[in-house]
Amino acid sequence: MAAQPTRQSTEPDFVAFDLGTGTSRIAYARGEGHAFVTDLAGDARIPSVIALSGGGGILAGAAARDRQALYPQHTLRSLRSLLTAGPGTVTPRGPFFPHPVNSDVQTMLQVDVGERERPAIELIALFLAFLRRSAELALERPVTAGVVTVPTCFTPFDRQTLRVAARMAGLERVRLIDEPIAVAEAWLAAGHSGRAAVCTWGAGYLSAALVELQDGFLRVLSTAGSAEVGGDQIDLQLAGDFLGKVKEKRGQLENESHIARYVLVAAEKAKHGICERGHAELQLPIVGGKEAVRQTYTNEDLDRWCESLRTEASRVCEQLLTDAGLLKGDLDALVLAGGLTRIPALREHLETCFGLSAGDVPDPEEAAVLGALARARLLDHAQSEPLVLDVLPCSLGLEAQAGSMSPILKRGAVIPGGKREVFTTYLERQTDVAIQLFAKAASDWAPLARIELSQIPPMKAGLPAIEVSFAVDEDGVLEVTALETTKQKPLGLELRPIRGLSSSAVRATLESVPKVKAAEFEEALREELRARGRFVLESLRELSRRRAGIITRDEKQLIAKKAKELEEVLEGADLMEIRTCAQELEEAARPLMQRDLDASLQLLLH
Repeated sequence: MAAQPTRQSTEPDFVAFDLGTGTSRIAYARGEGHAFVTDLAGDARIPSVIALSGGGGILAGAAARDRQALYPQHTLRSLRSLLTAGPGTVTPRGPFFPHPVNSDVQTMLQVDVGERERPAIELIALFLAFLRRSAELALERPVTAGVVTVPTCFTPFDRQTLRVAARMAGLERVRLIDEPIAVAEAWLAAGHSGRAAVCTWGAGYLSAALVELQDGFLRVLSTAGSAEVGGDQIDLQLAGDFLGKVKEKRGQLENESHIARYVLVAAEKAKHGICERGHAELQLPIVGGKEAVRQTYTNEDLDRWCESLRTEASRVCEQLLTDAGLLKGDLDALVLAGGLTRIPALREHLETCFGLSAGDVPDPEEAAVLGALARARLLDHAQSEPLVLDVLPCSLGLEAQAGSMSPILKRGAVIPGGKREVFTTYLERQTDVAIQLFAKAASDWAPLARIELSQIPPMKAGLPAIEVSFAVDEDGVLEVTALETTKQKPLGLELRPIRGLSSSAVRATLESVPKVKAAEFEEALREELRARGRFVLESLRELSRRRAGIITRDEKQLIAKKAKELEEVLEGADLMEIRTCAQELEEAARPLMQRDLDASLQLLLH
């Protein structure tokens, strides 16, 4: 990435989105500093959860997370991991994933939720649209450009799918940044230098990179990563163990999917409890005279569930060093980020793998979004550094004779970059050719995509000179074009990835995305705030009637007062007044809403 000249920008375009598997964050530039988009309680951690009803209703973030045990069939967690998951990945989760999936479609997970089948890209787009709108509400301006974090192990077509999802969500300009590279940029911005190993480990993925940091310069030496080795795996094992004990004591569960989701949420909290105190208790309360179920879990249990994660981490770390041609002693620092690096056993294992103690970052869960924001400032020309030399995270190759592989771009090659290959035909007047593209991220080559070429001029066998160009851009997305050079004729080309969107599907999707009209933004935002305000008023009126017995006199008076204030400003033009009054009403009603949620949940846990 070339350095850009510095300019002062009072209205930066790019916003940083750390699209995490478990939680997401949004950061934007505020003068020379930064700010986070937060919820009503001031929390910048946005749960990566979405709930969809058959009537078209959508809840996302904390609102969906808090109600997931009530509506498990409508609620999806860990959305980003759906892009790399298949039917064989999610169906074994049983009641923890109570959503029918289309096992006939392998290129992209198709989930039945909200009373219809939806592809993973649509679910990601809906959540990204929620994040974008949250940023717009905070900034009170259109947000049409974003830097989005991505796991290192995402293939070029996974990256393309994510970028298309972001376009579907209303981001007209999208740039991707690998999570460890984002953390490295934040580390560099904090004044550090030298050769460092950077690892991000969250709910879904382990991503790592070896980088060389100097003043104004970041060079990536090697990258590696792995999927299905995050905190979600620990949560599922812990929850599965406890749910088995519940079934032993209570037998057949009438509301198993509700109880399973309740237990899964509790398991995530118990995991944190074990890290902090060395033990945690999971319990299903006494309901309807049935016996309570309790089970204590300790560090020994957590250590057992972490064993497979440590094995995979060892492989990733070894691959990093081998690809870079370095030894442990060649490194100056180890930088860790992501929620899973808070688990002492995993943190210590990474330190052992690299022979270094981890350096401190202000908040390991904020580092990626702050690095993405540093990239956003560069794209906005608000700063000219750092110069970043990134590399391809996987090798790309073509199948040669006898099933051997012919590499075209090697893992570790600097990107953007590309290569041209020349092919010909083997049959008389052949007009179509198919080429199999492979990728190698670890030790084995695996099919990546099928390239179908058409409209080849009919010629004698061996005469056509078919030049196929492979280009990888700054985001790690692959573009393939083809030309018959003897007649200088562009050829028809269809890319069909093993996982992801075909090239024709990408074009059709992008062509259908409506353009954002800045002139209509303010009125659209005003109408959305009014709609939210009316929804809050109607919900609280119904809740007050239904829960008249549990609302206190003081709560009733405060809610009535705040409701009246909202009604008075609702049809006005002042955006700030509408938003402030709606927030104050929600805050006043929060204790009542929580009691209602708890009471509803208790009815299901019988």
